[in-house]
Amino acid sequence: MEEQTKKCPKCKEEIKIDAKKCKHCNADLRSWPERHKVLTFILCLVFLITIINIFVGTDSSQKKSGSSYNYTTQKTQLIKIDAEKLWEEYEDNEVLADSKYKNKQLQVTGIVVRIENDLFGNPYIVLEGYPGSTVMGIKCEFDSSYESKISNLEKGEEITVIGLNRGDMINILLKDCQF
Repeated sequence: MEEQTKKCPKCKEEIKIDAKKCKHCNADLRSWPERHKVLTFILCLVFLITIINIFVGTDSSQKKSGSSYNYTTQKTQLIKIDAEKLWEEYEDNEVLADSKYKNKQLQVTGIVVRIENDLFGNPYIVLEGYPGSTVMGIKCEFDSSYESKISNLEKGEEITVIGLNRGDMINILLKDCQF
């Protein structure tokens, strides 16, 4: 049986197909991740942590102080908006929408398209933002004390939620929600 060969990408000499190093020019033929295993591991870990933070969304300023956003003392800053209108404004111009709504308390009315728990078991709902989508919309995160109230909701139901807008991260994210 004849041995399979390929050309070295550096010197163009014939080498074994499974060679990790060229016998002619000593070129390392392994892929970048194979040559840099530790760095690859670190990059994957950073990527994974970033993705988890995007979907779970930690707010370190509130976690450190142990407080949640005080809705009752900030009623004058409450911005009332429809879920579809909020979504449209972010779609049209995210920078402008962030300047109007990010880190502000919003009262959003919309149609429930998803009812789920996050990775830590905290309930959240998604209000329809992008018409017809059950994936992209206004993600409203609640603490576990809302579990029984949320379990009584149904998809297609209209609801009004108050929460702190954290901006557009695939979904528009409202934290510390209540209804």
